[in-house]
Amino acid sequence: MKRYNVNVAFKLAPDEYESLALLYQPLFAFPAMSLYLSLYQFGIREGGIDVRDLSTYLQFDIEELQLVRKELEKFALIRTFDIDTNNYNIVLNRPLIPSEFLLHPTFGRLYAIVMGHDAFIEKSMFYQSSLLIDQGKEISSSFDITRLSSWDESQEAEFSDAGQKTESASEYSFDVQGFYKSLSPSVFPVRLRTQLVTQCIGEFGSLYKMNHADMKACLMSATNFSSNTFDEKKFQRIIERNYGRVSVETVSNPYELDPLSFLAYKQNHDYIVDADRNLLHSLSQNFGFDNQVINVLIEYILETNNKNLNRSYVEKIASVWKRNNVDSLDKALKEIAKPLQKTKSTTTKSRVKVEIAPPQYSTNDQIEGDVTVLKQNLKDLINKGGS
Repeated sequence: MKRYNVNVAFKLAPDEYESLALLYQPLFAFPAMSLYLSLYQFGIREGGIDVRDLSTYLQFDIEELQLVRKELEKFALIRTFDIDTNNYNIVLNRPLIPSEFLLHPTFGRLYAIVMGHDAFIEKSMFYQSSLLIDQGKEISSSFDITRLSSWDESQEAEFSDAGQKTESASEYSFDVQGFYKSLSPSVFPVRLRTQLVTQCIGEFGSLYKMNHADMKACLMSATNFSSNTFDEKKFQRIIERNYGRVSVETVSNPYELDPLSFLAYKQNHDYIVDADRNLLHSLSQNFGFDNQVINVLIEYILETNNKNLNRSYVEKIASVWKRNNVDSLDKALKEIAKPLQKTKSTTTKSRVKVEIAPPQYSTNDQIEGDVTVLKQNLKDLINKGGS
C-alpha cells in the first residue's frame, strides 16, 4: 500500500493559515487546501499517512487525490519525492507571506485575474519560509503558465503600480522598508519580519526618531533566533530605557521631544511611572496624536491640574481635541489658548426661613375639687424622701 511520509519542519502560524485561506485557496483549480492541512496535521502527529486512508478522509478517489497533490506542488506548497514503489516523501513548505505572494511574478498576476485589482491592493503582509531538501528524485509538478493567458498590458500596468504602492506604503515616519533593506536576510531572516515586528519598528522608530543602526541593535536584542520569536515587551523596554531620554538641549523646540522625554523635562526628573508611560502610549495609539500634540496636551494638563496626569481627566480632554480635529502643533496651541469654559453653579443656596410657634401654656390656675387629699399625699412623699 502506498504511503505519504510527510516532513513538516515548522508550526503553521495563524497569519500563515490566513494567507493560505485568503490568497492561495481562491486560485486553486482543485480543493487543495484541505489536502495541505491534512498533510500538515498527519505529518506533525504521525509522520505520514497511507494514501488510501488519506483518500477516505478527504473523500477523494485515488486519481483525484493525485490531481489535488499536484496542485499543491504547482504552488510550491509541497515538494514530492519518489523513494520507491510504495513510498513518497512529501515536504511541506510554508505559504508565502502576502506581500511576496502578491508581488510574485506568477502568483500575484493570477490573483489579480481571479480576485480583481481592488482585492489585490488590499491584502496585508505576513511571513513565510521554505524547507529545502536534497533527497531522492524530485517529481513535483511545475506551475502551468497557460493560466495567465488572459493577462494583458493594461493588467500589467495596474499590477506594477499596485505593487509599488503596496511595497512603499507606510503610516510611519520611520522608513521600515528601507530599514529592512539595510538588513541582510542572514542577519535578520525574512520569516521574522512579521506584521507585529514591522508595526513595532515603525511605531517606536517614529516615536523616538531612531536611526537604522540603533533600531538594529534593539531589534537584535529583543529577538530569540533559536526559537525564531520576537519579544515585543522587551523591545519596548530597551527602546524606552535607552532612547526615551532625549535632552531638551538637542532640539530647537521642546515640543519636538518624544513624549517621554518631554514629560521628564517638564517634571524635572528622569523617572517616569508606568501609569504615565501607558497614558502616553494611549494618546499615541488610541487617539492617534503625534508627538507635538501629545506634548502640548501634557503641558496643558500639568499646568491646569496641579501637575497631576490623572488618566480619566487627560483622556476626557483628549477626546475633545480628537472631536475638534486637533492634529498639529498649531492647532494644539490654539486649543489651549481658548478661555476655560466654567459652568456657573450656585455655591450658596438660599435658606428657607422657618418660623416655629412658641408653645402655648394654660393660664387657668384654679384647681377643681377637694385638695386636702392631694396635700396629704404630697406631705407623705416629702417625708418619705427625707427619711
